[in-house]
Amino acid sequence: MDIGYGVKKILVSVNGMPDKDTHDILEFLEHDEWGVAFEVLCSVIEQENLSIDAAQYNEIVHIGHDMDIDDTLWVRIKPAS
Repeated sequence: MDIGYGVKKILVSVNGMPDKDTHDILEFLEHDEWGVAFEVLCSVIEQENLSIDAAQYNEIVHIGHDMDIDDTLWVRIKPAS
């Protein structure tokens, strides 16, 4: 899967994402700044305490591993079991 597409897919599926952050993340994706977009996405989910489901989380993990990003970025947003 294309990383940019995966980040965008998660972005549009997360309820409650602030408009400004959505705009910023889409801007990063438009300029192929996938890592920055991914980091902002995970940070906003955590900071805004947004709920994600297991499928969204698994996709985040998959993208993070594909990009060789340290898992500390997403472990704090893991949904409750």
